[in-house]
Parts: sequence; structure tokens; C-alpha cells
Amino acid sequence: MRQRLRLLHTMSSVSSMGEAATLLNRAMLNTACGRFEDALCLLDDVLGMASAETTSVEEARMQARAAKVKGTVLQEMGLMKEASVWYELSVRAGRRLLQQAPLSEDLRKYFPSLRYVHNQLAQFYLSVRAFALVLEHFEQLVALTDDAGHRRLLLREFERLSLEHDFWQDVTPGMLDQELEQGRRWYREKCWEEAALQFRRVVQLARLASFSSGDGTRMVEARALGNYATVLKDLRRCDESILAYRLCCRLLEELEEEQMERRMLNGLSLSLIEAHRYEDAAVVCERLLVLTERDDNVELVKTRLEEIQACLRDGRRTMERESVDEGNEETR
Repeated sequence: MRQRLRLLHTMSSVSSMGEAATLLNRAMLNTACGRFEDALCLLDDVLGMASAETTSVEEARMQARAAKVKGTVLQEMGLMKEASVWYELSVRAGRRLLQQAPLSEDLRKYFPSLRYVHNQLAQFYLSVRAFALVLEHFEQLVALTDDAGHRRLLLREFERLSLEHDFWQDVTPGMLDQELEQGRRWYREKCWEEAALQFRRVVQLARLASFSSGDGTRMVEARALGNYATVLKDLRRCDESILAYRLCCRLLEELEEEQMERRMLNGLSLSLIEAHRYEDAAVVCERLLVLTERDDNVELVKTRLEEIQACLRDGRRTMERESVDEGNEETR
């Protein structure tokens, strides 16, 4: 029954999101023509359809786009403080979008829009001297920039701004290692929340320290991301864990760190299973089979894959049975 309800909700969402897309296009046209008030009215309608409690990828995508456009309109009207509220909503919706995106999708397709919003927010918070928020959004700008040259330019700009406004003291590789070890201590002591916060802090430090420490901090970032993902998995914060694992695996693939990538893929598969995302979990297990070398580990992954495929078959049979039952009910 749950699968059937999910299918019906999806069909309803597709219909309403189609209408929302039409309204959003009209709002963007009004914005281009300078009819800001008309655009804002349309955007409010769109955002009403894509509620704050988004339940699908399409709804998250629509909310992220509409909130970004509304922020842009308000910024054009000279209302940057009000715009920042909608840019922040766009960031949150974009984050949910990344968390929910199927593994068949490359996360990079979502990066440009998020970079734009993070950049606007970083500049705004710099203007009001909210430096903790500047760090947060600049870090995300770096994280969402794959090109090494562009990343270096970003970090040079960050260095210039931080020196000009005196809001950042760079860290050394040794300091990063100490911070990472503190997170591990929290983890060993089963202080999960403290460990999660600490590993998240190390991720930020590693990303923003790159301008003086070189790409060596990328490996620290990967280790911290992997630890962060694992703690989130232990806390059963599945969506957050899945995204952290995916970002970590992307980075490890770039760094050609296959051994650690195998461990992260293993954790990712478990988080996906916990979230009942069996199709994605099967994709990860297939990747694991390619990378796994030891025979006992291969058998473990094969067994897990068989269990996932059984869950998928059971789910399909349940949906088919419920569909037949509903059809019979309608003919009585």
C-alpha cells in the first residue's frame, strides 16, 4: 500500500509541478521585463505549490529555482536583506535536492545554480560583517567548484578578503590533523553529535585552508567527509549521510584513492539500504564489485546485492498486486 500511495503522490506532484513550471517561466519573463511586483506574485504561487516540506526531487528542484528567482528579483529591487532570506531557502532546497538525487544523476548538474546563490549570500554577509556566515557560504562555493584552476582563484579571493577584513586565521596541516583526531576521539567515546560537528568543522577548515597548504588538504577533506558520513549513518540521518558519502567518493575518485573509496562505497550502500533506496544501493554494490579484490569481500557484496534485488522484486510484486486489487475493487 505504501508503494501505491507513493506512486499516487508522485503523479499528483508531477501535475502540480508542471503548473508551477509554467508560472515560474511567466515570473522570469516578468522579471526580464522589469515587472517585479507581478513576478513576485507569481513566485509566491509557485512557492506555495513547492512547499517547505518537499517530498520529491521535482518539488525540491522547483522550490530551489523559485526561491533563487525571488531572491534575484528582490535584489534587483534593492532589497538585499529580504533577498537573502529567499536565497537561504534556495540553498536549503538545493541541499535537499542533492540529498535526494538518484545515483544515476551527476551531482555536478546542480552545482552552477547553487554556486550563484552561495556567492550572493557570501557577498551580502561580508557587507554586514557576518563573518561566520561568509565562511559557511565561501566554503560551499569551494566545495561546488570542481575545476582546480577556478578553485584556486576562489581561494585567492577568499585570502584577500579574509586579510582585508581580518576574519580568518589559516591553519597548518598539523592543526588539521589534530582537529581530525579530536573528531575520532569523540567517535571512539560514542559522542556521536560532538563527533559529527567536529568532522564537519574539519571539512570546512580543509576546504578553506587550500590556498596556503596546496591540494594536500583535499585528502584531509576526504577523510573528514568520510568520517562525517559514517557518524551521520550511525545517527540514522540517512539523507545527510548519503550526500556526504557521495561527495567523499567523488573526491576520492578524483584523488585516485581506490582503497578508501571502497570503504566509503560500502558505507554508502548501507545508508541507501537504510533509506530504502534499493535501486541506488544496487548501483553502488555493482561499483563495489568492480573495485573489491578480496574474495571474502566479493562474496559479502554479492550477498548484499542479492538481498537488495530481492527487496526490489518484492516491492514490484507488491505494487503489481495492489494495482490488481484496486482494479478488481473498481469493477465490483
